[in-house]
Amino acid sequence: YFKLRGLAQPIRLLLKYTGTPFTDKYYDVDSDLISFRDEWYTEKFTLGLDFPNVPYYIDANVKLTQSIAILRYLGRKHGLVARDETGLVRQDLSEQQLVDYRSEFVEIRDKFNDIEESTKDKFITETLPHWLDQLSKFLGSHQWFVGQTLTYVDFLGYETLDRFRLLSAETLKKYHNLVQYLDRFENLPQIKAYMKSNEFISWPLFGPHAHWGKFILKGIEWQHRYKDLDVESHTAYRALNNMVALLIQFRSVCLSDFRWYSPNRFADKLRHKRSDVSVAVITGADDDVGKETAISLAKLGVKVIMGVNSVEEGHKIIDELKTEDQEMVFDVTL
Repeated sequence: YFKLRGLAQPIRLLLKYTGTPFTDKYYDVDSDLISFRDEWYTEKFTLGLDFPNVPYYIDANVKLTQSIAILRYLGRKHGLVARDETGLVRQDLSEQQLVDYRSEFVEIRDKFNDIEESTKDKFITETLPHWLDQLSKFLGSHQWFVGQTLTYVDFLGYETLDRFRLLSAETLKKYHNLVQYLDRFENLPQIKAYMKSNEFISWPLFGPHAHWGKFILKGIEWQHRYKDLDVESHTAYRALNNMVALLIQFRSVCLSDFRWYSPNRFADKLRHKRSDVSVAVITGADDDVGKETAISLAKLGVKVIMGVNSVEEGHKIIDELKTEDQEMVFDVTL
């Protein structure tokens, strides 16, 4: 899968809970999906999958795609399934309802942009409370969605509710049994250890084309379990993280026509489109990727404005370019 939560996160959580060793293979994903297509299409039909897709799971002779099919298989294998008819009914019902919420949320999420900002507000004030009310009533006084026993459905349930919490913590905290459910899940020893490890992916939730939940934040670690933050602190925290994310994206914006590129593909694209690019802004130009991007663009004759963390490192880059008689506009930001 990709190095984001998406469809694979409930599967990762279940594997970690059961102590199952696994290799979490990541496919690179950038704004135009070229890297993913190049890598995935090379091996897509060589893995022995009946319906090649991501995420996929290979366990000896068992080769599966479809995230829910994978969860069901792992649930049966590790005894994380209902044991009686009442439990099976609740298991099937909650699974399918959570899948519906997930699918509908993806459709609505893609309208969370500046043009349709009211869509997000309407979802938070109208649709989300309705969904949470249904889930809260269904859960009732049970510890887990099927009853008093943890099943594979709860790994899907946790991920779904945590997305809603990330979107609007203030809305979700009105439903005390759902808050307790999330706390109960996060305090399972295996899950708690996983969430504290470097392997755990807290952000992003979705790929680069999503209008919400897509930024990979650097410099500030996203704390998705913010139950100790009050509403104002949480709002400020999210605003700060979003600002950092925008700066990361701005690293690779081409000012002449506002095309967006991932830094590691920027220079390669410009080799074939030099005629319509005159100025580029590179933030973080003194780190490895930023530096190479800045140098590559300057060598192509593009006027480069660099934002750096160290003035000294910035001047070193200029000195490298001067030795090759390249001209460069240098603007230092700290």
